[in-house]
Amino acid sequence: MKAMILAAGKGERLLPLTLTKAKPALPVFNVPIIVHTLNFLYKYGIEEVFINLHYKPESIKYAIDESFDKEMKITFSLERKLLGTAGGLKKVERYFSDETFVVINSDTLLNFDLKEMIVFHKKNNADSTMLLAYPNKDDSFGKVYLSDDMQVVDILELVGAEKKCNPMNFTGVHILEPSVFDYIPKEEVKEINSDIYPKLIKDKKKILGFVNRGYWCDVGTLKRYREIQTEVGDNIAANFNIEKDKNGCLIGNNTIIDESAEVFNSVIGKNCRIEGGCKIRNCVILDNVVIKRNTLLEKAIVCCFDGKLQIIDC
Repeated sequence: MKAMILAAGKGERLLPLTLTKAKPALPVFNVPIIVHTLNFLYKYGIEEVFINLHYKPESIKYAIDESFDKEMKITFSLERKLLGTAGGLKKVERYFSDETFVVINSDTLLNFDLKEMIVFHKKNNADSTMLLAYPNKDDSFGKVYLSDDMQVVDILELVGAEKKCNPMNFTGVHILEPSVFDYIPKEEVKEINSDIYPKLIKDKKKILGFVNRGYWCDVGTLKRYREIQTEVGDNIAANFNIEKDKNGCLIGNNTIIDESAEVFNSVIGKNCRIEGGCKIRNCVILDNVVIKRNTLLEKAIVCCFDGKLQIIDC
């Protein structure tokens, strides 16, 4: 089976981290997000992956070259102009014209049973199956409404169908049939959720919801980016076979921490130096950062651009 990873976005909500690299190339637990996604797909037997690129494309290619070591055929689709999630998929239609395939966002961390979802999709002869999650009170993700038989009846309030249940969150993972391409116009900027799914629903296509019983998290904001790795990091790290030290920290290669520094519940990248007397808690420190003596940091992201230290409180 093949998969498409949507990775062309600019990641503006993660500025300034995305000034020098695309969002999928940013590290989570010192591994690029895109590599977490590739490892997940590889685990479930996906043999060929297409990735659309637009913003800072070389940073994504470099992240994969440096950190992904599995045998998988990867093809990049460069978009000179952003085509949207549906337009980017349409551009590579010829590669997906003969079988069921997976589409997945590049800014999510996942650990659920993809095989079970594929079986559900095929058993029910669906045109599309969307991975859904129960919402939290502070979520702002696109809402999806289901009927009693798990049929999607509305998305983003764009269909206007009668709703008998509370909305659920769409996680950005779909299983699709090639027939969906008939609804995507060529060479136009179109979004899957807002432009394509309403048409499919109105035409009575079989769009099903599959409820996620594993782990899913969107990495779309600075606060969430930090919290995933620090405040709730232990549980999430276990999902990805990542072991932290006794202080709840993950330390990158060639990083030196002075013995008088106190560092707890933090993720520190490679080639960093933490000088004496520093006290650091619940922080994410990216590669090549020097934290000067006696610095106090809590709930912050620290990075270095052009030799200048940036501290983002979040």
